[in-house]
Amino acid sequence: MLKQRILDIFSKQKSKELALFILVLIEGISPVPVDILLVPLVKKNKHKWKSYLFVTTLGFIISSALFYLLGSFLADKLLVNLLSEYNLTNDFNNSLARFESYGASIIAFLAMAPFPFKISCVAAGSLKIPLYFFLFYSFVGRFLRYFVQIMLVLHFTKISNLYPFRAIMRKEAIPGK
Repeated sequence: MLKQRILDIFSKQKSKELALFILVLIEGISPVPVDILLVPLVKKNKHKWKSYLFVTTLGFIISSALFYLLGSFLADKLLVNLLSEYNLTNDFNNSLARFESYGASIIAFLAMAPFPFKISCVAAGSLKIPLYFFLFYSFVGRFLRYFVQIMLVLHFTKISNLYPFRAIMRKEAIPGK
């Protein structure tokens, strides 16, 4: 139900770019992935694709930096307690092992992957990977992900029919309300 409420709030925003930016910023703590709003926005407003690409990438970098700093400052006992409370210890340890093994390539890969990246941001911060290095490869990976996703929507708009939240852009009631 929280996902429905969040989508309902964003669907009523006049500035879709602002709504998209806020959704990207809270993606790490929100149950709603950005893709659910990005795809229908691009489909409806094809001429604004560059704006949406910029907004999503900028929001992602700011959010990643915040989670990185969280990891670098809370890498001690508090982080261990939080991870165990939310059953994320294994995910965190896997992220640490990947960073140590693959370095920059894993940062770019994880940023491109369609799963939450924020655990990796916290892991990078706790490992004290240089922030500029981390942000650069995060930018490259997520920019490529959003760019490819937007290009697919622009060229094959039927792909966006896979997303159940098309009603957001048509200003209809969200299904299930």
